[in-house]
Amino acid sequence: MSDSSAAARKLAAQLSVRPEQAAATIALLDGGNTLPFIARYRKEQTGGLDEDQIRRLEEALSTLRALEERRAAIVAAIREQGVLTPALEARLAAAETRTALEDLYAPYRPKRRTRAAIARERGLGPLADLIAGQPPTRQSPEQLARPFLGAGVATVEEALAGARDIVAEAVAEHPDVRRIARARATHGAVLRCERIDGAEDPRAVYQTYYAFEAPVGRIRPYQVLAIGRGEAEKVLRVKIATPERDWRGRWPSRSAPTRAPRWPTSSRWRSPTPPRACCSRRSSATCAPTCASRPRPTRSASSLPTCAVC
Repeated sequence: MSDSSAAARKLAAQLSVRPEQAAATIALLDGGNTLPFIARYRKEQTGGLDEDQIRRLEEALSTLRALEERRAAIVAAIREQGVLTPALEARLAAAETRTALEDLYAPYRPKRRTRAAIARERGLGPLADLIAGQPPTRQSPEQLARPFLGAGVATVEEALAGARDIVAEAVAEHPDVRRIARARATHGAVLRCERIDGAEDPRAVYQTYYAFEAPVGRIRPYQVLAIGRGEAEKVLRVKIATPERDWRGRWPSRSAPTRAPRWPTSSRWRSPTPPRACCSRRSSATCAPTCASRPRPTRSASSLPTCAVC
């Protein structure tokens, strides 16, 4: 955001100060004035902002400018590749965080030669589109893969494996998938620590974390620092695991997209199938898990009996 007035308005809304206060403080900071000097001797210009408010504004301004520099670099890199569309440019402009920017840039970031890249070079991209799109067909996967056999693809199994690599990479780089996975991991992930075999810890500094396990959301700041030091000193091995049950079922309530993600062009991922009713109280939260496992009834809802759960 190169326009200083726009930056001032954004920071004013973020920090609950008036835009003119933010603009004056930004000008003083850009002029080389120190934070204590501004807080003590420039109160008439800042509208009475105290030292803590000015410090928070300075930190937010630094973060905002770093974000804008990264945004400009990403836009330039994608434009240089010749794949910058108006829709993508608008999404990049609307990104509010560095994480959101990097998620959008992930599919276009230069990367090492992956198995998916090799599969694309062998002409398996259209087969990957068929796998992702799931169009109605009476052909088996093996029949769909046979036309793609050729140089570098000797068997049907190799063709399908390459196409799956392309699909897996595209899914992993999809911004919505990354956002949802991050939300799920933050909500239900478990951090596990263990001592590395043969690691030296003569003073037992990290003994507390030799066999440590805790939900990610409940780890205290001092624990993060201690675990980080133990990992850096090659004493602790750290893993983050998310139970498989947390990846099943419906979307996370706070991060559910308004529409299903699309990949790569017109294919749509299917939403989970709603529970099937077995009784007249089919909307009951208690009954739904049981009803979902039973055959779909042929009678109308009004004539259905009440199941044992209800």
